[in-house]
Amino acid sequence: MKNKLPIIILLILLSISYGDGWIRFYGDSTRLSLVNDIIATPDSEYIIIGTRSIDCATGDTGAFVWTFKIDNDGDIMWEKIFADTFPQNFITTGYSISNSYDGNYYYLACSNVGTSGGFIPSFWIIKMNSDGDTLWSRLYGGDCYDEPNEPNVIVGTYDGGYAVTGYTYSFGAGENDVYFIRGDSSGDTLFTRIIGTPDSDAGKTLVQTSDSGFILCGLIGGSYITKLSPEGDIIWEITPDELETLTLDILTLYDIVKIDDNHFLVAGCIGGHCTAQPVSVAIDSMGNIYWEKIYSFPWDEFVEESIVYSTKQTSDGGLAMAGYVKNVSYFGTKGLLLKTDSHGNMLWYKFYEFDTLTTGRNYVFKSLALTPDGGFIMCGNDVSRRLPVIIKTDSLGEIDWVREIPNRPDDISLSVFPNPFNSVCEITVNVGAIHELSLQSAQIEIYDLRGNLIATPCSADKSASLVPLDKGDRNRAPAKVSGGSWTNEQSVSRASRGFVWQPDESMSSGIYFVRATTKDGHTITKRIVYMK
Repeated sequence: MKNKLPIIILLILLSISYGDGWIRFYGDSTRLSLVNDIIATPDSEYIIIGTRSIDCATGDTGAFVWTFKIDNDGDIMWEKIFADTFPQNFITTGYSISNSYDGNYYYLACSNVGTSGGFIPSFWIIKMNSDGDTLWSRLYGGDCYDEPNEPNVIVGTYDGGYAVTGYTYSFGAGENDVYFIRGDSSGDTLFTRIIGTPDSDAGKTLVQTSDSGFILCGLIGGSYITKLSPEGDIIWEITPDELETLTLDILTLYDIVKIDDNHFLVAGCIGGHCTAQPVSVAIDSMGNIYWEKIYSFPWDEFVEESIVYSTKQTSDGGLAMAGYVKNVSYFGTKGLLLKTDSHGNMLWYKFYEFDTLTTGRNYVFKSLALTPDGGFIMCGNDVSRRLPVIIKTDSLGEIDWVREIPNRPDDISLSVFPNPFNSVCEITVNVGAIHELSLQSAQIEIYDLRGNLIATPCSADKSASLVPLDKGDRNRAPAKVSGGSWTNEQSVSRASRGFVWQPDESMSSGIYFVRATTKDGHTITKRIVYMK
């Protein structure tokens, strides 16, 4: 047994990646933009779908499906905006992407035609190749509202076709009903199914099963989870009465993943406004429930609402889930990444907010994909600014550095010397001329691996404030902070600021992160290795 221990430890260490992470914002101030789904490609790159408006400066109206491909560093390889497909009074929104079995991709969007009575949504399915070229497109719907309003509502099927779900007001017996569409690889409709009751019903997510049938989640004819045959007929249902832990009236399931031919994991939330909590449910192919989990956070996080929209199975058999949390003490929302073991028990979680100088930001992660190095990549939005954000992390949800598009080499940089260090390190923030004024009130923070803030510059009278020193005032005593001592030194150049961090003896060796944020919102993060 003694000979096996080093091997086990080595395998555990190799399963934790500390590759380059990043955060990037996409879009510009002249357009309102949102992203909804991200998918990993076989070449270790990523395709994103969302919506982008016409240039606001022109005064024109309308918004159109926007898709783009990025490499492993977040650089855009190509992008397409479907602005020429419909007139300017249209609004089209991209919701979901799926692989097709012939190496291409299915995109699901909502096309809203402008009429004198308003906008009428319809399902819009587009097949594209790996370069973003359109192969064909199809519209589905009737005279009323028909919409796929979630990021996980299209799947490529084993026969090369596709299956789609959402809701329809045009057809069915109720207020709105589940809309289920099957098509072949050429875009021809195989069949459609309307499932519902006199009440409100909607399909939120779906997956194909090994028998070529489907499992749909949502509110479907009084059930939360429904198995369909390959022809779209109902085989079994999981109703609220069959759940033991998830007994509240409001249960919304946003994503489902196939673990193997006989087992599936479903994620979503339970509860309503200001009470929602993330949940997961494990089921088999016959509709038997293995476990139900509700996830809560420590009381000192002050979380009042949390929702997960996307989930993936990780290499250890557990789940990674992405969404958002609303904190009582934070006037907005933060992005959420939650990791579980193979039994659905929470291992760790991370909250993400990228503008510490401005309150009221609303960050929401809509979709999650796995990276080849064992990490995660999530797409979402700063909803308050209609600004898309994509974040890439390592296997523990950590980030090495942050940059914003457009990001010229001289915009902002962060250096640490020495790194690794054993007693004192010097941290320098450099910016280009465009950010010189905002540099004078730059905020510097040190975090540990768990995301805890452990050091900030402060003065004697305000523990959270930064007191800059004039040039040449290098003899001023450093201010004391919890977790170490800081000295703030302004360099000869107006475009750089220097800090010295000396951790106190109570801090342990390990990996830490320094984050610099300028007044105009530009943020950059770098990893520091402290070795006593």
